[in-house]
Amino acid sequence: MKDILLEQIRKTEKLQRSLFYSNEKNPFDCTYELYELLKNAITKKEPFSMVRLGDGEGRVLAYPNLFNKDIFLNQVLTYQFGSSVVEELKRVFGDDYLQPSMTRLQSLVLDAIKNADIVGAPSWLHFRDSTNDTNIIPQAAQSVCLTTIEASVEKSVPIFDHFIFKPFHKEGLFNRLLKDLDQLTVISHTDITDQIASHFNLPKCDHIRIPGHQSFMQSGEFHYPTLYPEIESKINVKRRGDVFLVAAGYLGKHYCNIIKKKGGIGIDIGSIFDGWAGKGRPDATANKAHLLKGSRTLYIHMGHHKTGTTSLQWSLKQSEHQLADAGVNFLTSNGSGNSSELISVTAHRSHIVAKPQRSFYELIANSKKGNAVISAEHLSFIEDEKEIEELFNFSKQYFDEVRVICYLRRQDKLAISLKQQAAKQPFYGASPSSAICGHDSDSVMPKFTFTLLNYLDFKSKIEKWQAIFGNQNVILRIYDKKVLVDGCVCKDFSSILGLKNPLKSLNINEGLGVVKTKVKHFLLETKAPQEIVSYVDELSINDSNYTLVNKELRLPNILSKFYEDNTKLDLDKDLLACLNSPSAHRYMEPARAIAEITLEILNEAKQNKSIVIDKYKKVVEAYL
Repeated sequence: MKDILLEQIRKTEKLQRSLFYSNEKNPFDCTYELYELLKNAITKKEPFSMVRLGDGEGRVLAYPNLFNKDIFLNQVLTYQFGSSVVEELKRVFGDDYLQPSMTRLQSLVLDAIKNADIVGAPSWLHFRDSTNDTNIIPQAAQSVCLTTIEASVEKSVPIFDHFIFKPFHKEGLFNRLLKDLDQLTVISHTDITDQIASHFNLPKCDHIRIPGHQSFMQSGEFHYPTLYPEIESKINVKRRGDVFLVAAGYLGKHYCNIIKKKGGIGIDIGSIFDGWAGKGRPDATANKAHLLKGSRTLYIHMGHHKTGTTSLQWSLKQSEHQLADAGVNFLTSNGSGNSSELISVTAHRSHIVAKPQRSFYELIANSKKGNAVISAEHLSFIEDEKEIEELFNFSKQYFDEVRVICYLRRQDKLAISLKQQAAKQPFYGASPSSAICGHDSDSVMPKFTFTLLNYLDFKSKIEKWQAIFGNQNVILRIYDKKVLVDGCVCKDFSSILGLKNPLKSLNINEGLGVVKTKVKHFLLETKAPQEIVSYVDELSINDSNYTLVNKELRLPNILSKFYEDNTKLDLDKDLLACLNSPSAHRYMEPARAIAEITLEILNEAKQNKSIVIDKYKKVVEAYL
């Protein structure tokens, strides 16, 4: 018997190279050629079949020659279908079951080979080891695949190595191949359609279950000879060119053949599926890099400040259950949803230094399965590329995709609003907004400093994030009702996340009002005692009690400094038009001097709260 097997192997030495698609190459270097052939069939929606043959199929094809009965029984039938299949074979075929059961199985495999458009088979790579007592049967079985192809397959049919899908997967070609499919069906032992749909970004993925290989999955069901006709009947090609991925052992070749006959595209991916599922024969699941986890995306909302961030964060926090139902986890450590408290921010003389703290990274690391979103507008203060790179590298340990969402606002309006926010602080420099904008009470516009320039320089800032995260992963939006979805930042953000049900619209973080804002700036600018500042913070100052005048701030020089740079941002014309709008900024101002109003409030404080004001009163009177 050994001599017969050696002769079988010897006569296929040339075929080990000559049969294959590119016999001058390493057989694993033909992945892109295979991709083009498969993609062409999918694009044209042509009925198509690719089958793969290994030593198992070689034993089936060799029957009744070359091997003895024990090999056909123990290395073919019971090996794949389980030892108890013998009684089922006797029930179906009678006591003399071997010949009719092997002949039927062989005919199914052979018919699939003859009708295939691409065939995978053992190339010279699988014959490199010297033949010995251990490998002589597998090598002889592999050689039968080659002689069968030579005798039964048209020379125009491309032949690839039967392990070609391992490098194919590693090179990301399944992602490209399955891109834009609106439906995929998988025939396999385990249902991982959710992971497949998520990983390959498919809207729909169906599953047809088969009994697993008996070496790792003893279901008690008989794939052969009993269940395969039922599985065959479940193959429903709804539209010409529907794609099926098949991982079903010997009978997988038959299913690919049936799929093609019904007008679909059947691709026998075999044991690579076991690697995806993490369940199968040890040799197929050993490489954990093949394990297909559901693709995860982290959305990092980096601000800017004064672009509806507080309203958005509260909405995200109140919608945690809705987000979870949509497979999105909202990462936050507090009740407001704002993770800026986890970003350390230090104001220096001419710049701001921002750095995510360890607790910020822990939120990302401890996120649950699925996608996630985290919001922290203080991220927009980061100027150091190393901090941005560290955030990217850390996030990529836990997520397949990381996308940054950045809302921009016309620079002068952002500066004005940021200065209004600074008025809420208890003392000068208490917040980054205070440090950046100061508390000049003469104008709604903060003084143009080097620190403010850096903060408003969108181009330089965004280019740093794009260089590290990738242009396509930095999503720019403009905070302007004219271009937000339904004029609402919450609904606009919902569209980015792809939520079917948008987040609740909220309007939080209202300003102090015209008069109180001016008074607070005056107090902070003049270094008023803390007791007086605290009194005003708690005081309700109604603008309706004062005469206000409508003023116009013509296009300030601060905005013209950014016009040209803004045009270099990756924005469509409508967004850019909002960002670079030349319209004047209109605002309200108290008709009376702010020092006069402040003096009135001080006198009330002395009368109502017995607050000592006499010394600070001299400061206020100096401005009258």
